[in-house]
Amino acid sequence: MGKVFIKYLFQLQINLYFWLDQTGLGKVNYLNTQLEIAIKNRPPKGFGNFCQAFTFLRENPYSLFNLKIYISHKTIENCSSNTEQNPIQKVLIVLKKEIRLKLHDLAKGKSAEVCYHPNAKWWGSSPFDEIQGHDAINGVWQNIRTALPDLERRDSIFVMGHNVPDERVAFQMAGNLMVASICHYQGTFLHPLCGIPANNKVVHLRSCEVHQLVENKIYHSYVLIDFLDLMNQVGLWPLAPSLGTEGLWPGPATSDGVIDDPTSHSEENKGIEIVLKMHQALHQFDGKNIASMPMDEYWTSNFQYYAASGIGTSRGLTGFRYHHQIPFLKAFPDRKGSGHYIRISDGNFAVTGGWPSVEATHKGEWLGLPGTGRRVGMRVMDFYRLEDNKIAENWVPIDIIHVLKQMGFDVFARLKHILGDPKRDIS
Repeated sequence: MGKVFIKYLFQLQINLYFWLDQTGLGKVNYLNTQLEIAIKNRPPKGFGNFCQAFTFLRENPYSLFNLKIYISHKTIENCSSNTEQNPIQKVLIVLKKEIRLKLHDLAKGKSAEVCYHPNAKWWGSSPFDEIQGHDAINGVWQNIRTALPDLERRDSIFVMGHNVPDERVAFQMAGNLMVASICHYQGTFLHPLCGIPANNKVVHLRSCEVHQLVENKIYHSYVLIDFLDLMNQVGLWPLAPSLGTEGLWPGPATSDGVIDDPTSHSEENKGIEIVLKMHQALHQFDGKNIASMPMDEYWTSNFQYYAASGIGTSRGLTGFRYHHQIPFLKAFPDRKGSGHYIRISDGNFAVTGGWPSVEATHKGEWLGLPGTGRRVGMRVMDFYRLEDNKIAENWVPIDIIHVLKQMGFDVFARLKHILGDPKRDIS
């Protein structure tokens, strides 16, 4: 009875592992408690708790679609005689690789059905914004593949983990299983894309993506494509010169952003904890002295800061402050964090992101545009690589075009004007 119970319980947990709880954590906590007690006591004492949990599932069939079991490492170790490698870790690394390969298939022309849930929602950078369903997602990819017929996806970072909580958000995000990536879609630019003219040369379309998984498929996607960077590659720059350095983002200095080795995946939360402490330090700004934010505690001496096109890359705390932080704080002195939909760790990497992540009033010059007094929300992701418990690299995709539109500056309209199609009336 004991061996059968443990084997059956372990399989049940594996089968339930990826189900999402959209209706609150009460059901999850109840079931997890019962299963923990069952494992701790072992049969026959624990069998009653197991039956309670299983009966709950039978009586609440809707939960079978909406429920995710949170499983501790201690629970899994008690379920398996092989303690050398966490079995859930094996499942996660297989799923991580599977999702990455399916995203590559999507870029090659496969239907969204290969990796997307039937009710999937997709949030993209301007001008795509929000869409839903396989047909709409396929439409985005058809536009991209038409522009770059020979495109291939090249990942520099691909990580996965479960969200840690963010008390600022009203929606359920804690515990959600997420994958996040930085990649370039490399190909020959043969046809226009979103009004950007083709140059018949190889381009690198930078894309930073976060995907929430439900039932082993993508349920929500957040995709920031850097169209400003593409404009720069074809020689059409619609803004003032960037204060940082423009160009192709390199991958991690350690060359370990994409590893499918089952022993490599780790969800220890130390990385994200350090990142979130750094976020808290950002809010210690006294409005006058840039040093009031104790950044030295969280960054290596020569860290790399790769910001979206329009801001550019900088190095070290001095470069970060000169080329990004000081101009940003002067432009948006009342900026505040809005909340995250992703907060994960995976080995030496951590990822955060919000839609929007930052809200502020545009009060001073930014990217060459004088203050407008308008409120803006910023779609931002942050990918971090940590080294000796400090941040060594930070990649920061931002939907700059969307921010500028909220400030009254339409980048795509300006691009049309540059290309000989100006507005013909004042409306």
